[in-house]
Amino acid sequence: MYTIHLSEVLGNYAITDVHASKVYDEICKVIARGDTVEIDIDDCVVIPVFINFLLFLLLKEYTIDQVRSMISWKNENDDPILNMMDELIVRANRYLTDPEYRISMDSAFDSVMDDD
Repeated sequence: MYTIHLSEVLGNYAITDVHASKVYDEICKVIARGDTVEIDIDDCVVIPVFINFLLFLLLKEYTIDQVRSMISWKNENDDPILNMMDELIVRANRYLTDPEYRISMDSAFDSVMDDD
């Protein structure tokens, strides 16, 4: 198992789609070598947008079972967001594979964004 330290790759923050793309590229390099990945979030502020975007990228390339088996998060049980990782993976996969769910989520997002 190879550990990717977010603080070494990104600095103190993992918050944008650009950050997610950078980590995704690192993950793909490790997986291409035939290794599994542990993502260490110590010393890095991680927000859900980053996690969701990273999951979307991974699930476009790999199956849900591959993502679950090849990628783990250090201290997953100690972080309230990471503790829900399996649920986040399932929802991201559903968004990508279920058109009705995607329309429903997009509509919900749009209605929130339209509220002034």
